Amino acid sequence: MTSAHSTRRWPLFTAILLLVAVLAGPRTCVREPDMAAVQAGVPRDLAALPAWLTQREEKAGVLDTAVAKRVRYANPAAPARTPWSVVYLHGFSATRQETAPVSELVAQALGANLFETRLKGHGLPGDSLGGVTSKDWLTDAMEAFEIGRRLGDSVLVVGTSTGGTLGVWLATLPPDARKGLAALALISPNFGPKDEKAALLTLPWANVILPRVIPQREWTARNDEQRRFWTVKYPSTALFPMQALVENVRVRSLEGYNVPTLVFYHEGDQVVDAARTKAWLESLAKTSRAPLNRIAVVPADGEDGHVIAGRIVSPSQTAMVRDRIVAFVRPR
Repeated sequence: MTSAHSTRRWPLFTAILLLVAVLAGPRTCVREPDMAAVQAGVPRDLAALPAWLTQREEKAGVLDTAVAKRVRYANPAAPARTPWSVVYLHGFSATRQETAPVSELVAQALGANLFETRLKGHGLPGDSLGGVTSKDWLTDAMEAFEIGRRLGDSVLVVGTSTGGTLGVWLATLPPDARKGLAALALISPNFGPKDEKAALLTLPWANVILPRVIPQREWTARNDEQRRFWTVKYPSTALFPMQALVENVRVRSLEGYNVPTLVFYHEGDQVVDAARTKAWLESLAKTSRAPLNRIAVVPADGEDGHVIAGRIVSPSQTAMVRDRIVAFVRPR
């Protein structure tokens, strides 16, 4: 016979089991790539890089060459290593056209070779973003950095939004893995979306429940070029690796961080949380002796408050951002 005391324990026992089941449920995690394999896969012959990239992009189904991965040599007639190389990492749902021509102008000013990547799933039909993982993007970032190391003695990584998140990931790698990373320029880096509900994306079962409730996300482009070069409609499943990556990088140790870092941000950014950006900057300033410069940008009327440079959405800020990056890098 079951006692009344034992019977009263069943609801508590059931609640504990349910809690364990919830907490043990599936969630999106970050897995890092095999860095040695990524590095070994990049051709050492600089002249072979364009054909290698073209072949890989065609295999990925990239039809628009304006969004494909691209190498631009300082001297196209005689490709050779340059003292500096510039690597551009674009943001979530964007492409290399996002802040163009900022990186190209910076490379020209530095006499540097330039590589602009394309993160997996981007520059393709929106559904392509649905099956991407954070590991895919980390692989792309490592590949881009390795190409930068092939192209120049010192590598400047420029990253916008989630591309900035990837740049910070590179800067927090062990010394051997980040060797050659000489400067980092972050434009509106993503240390957390402005929408606080994004934190729910990494909870257990979120990646099962949300796609059934909200299968797609769609937003309105500012103009035809943004509609062409950004993905304005994509499966909600694409948000999970983005948020997991952001949370992973935000809490990475800054001990030993030695990469000179320049950060542009806008207090009123409606895409990423500027307060989280400033908190990360404060942590970096306390932990690292690396040169650090922060620039609070006020967007011009009618221009974008997140992508704060580039001819498509913020043309009036392009020269300023270029000049500040070049001035930050040149003394080094």
